[in-house]
Amino acid sequence: MRRIVLVSTGLLLVIAAVVALARGGVPYEDSETLLDVGDIELSASSEEEFNVPPLVAGLVLIVGGGLVFAGARSSR
Repeated sequence: MRRIVLVSTGLLLVIAAVVALARGGVPYEDSETLLDVGDIELSASSEEEFNVPPLVAGLVLIVGGGLVFAGARSSR
């Protein structure tokens, strides 16, 4: 079980770091309700981006790779 958790967490970190390095940040969608009257709801959504410095993304990439490596080497 520990092996699966380490590898999964490591892969998620590696993917997030690669996206952050490629795009300069991690995109996410922000949704806001503008009007809510009875059964009618008016909302707006916009795509935002969380800026991640390249140094931080590089460190996350190294940590994620380390977790994948540790999970792959751990005994069953």
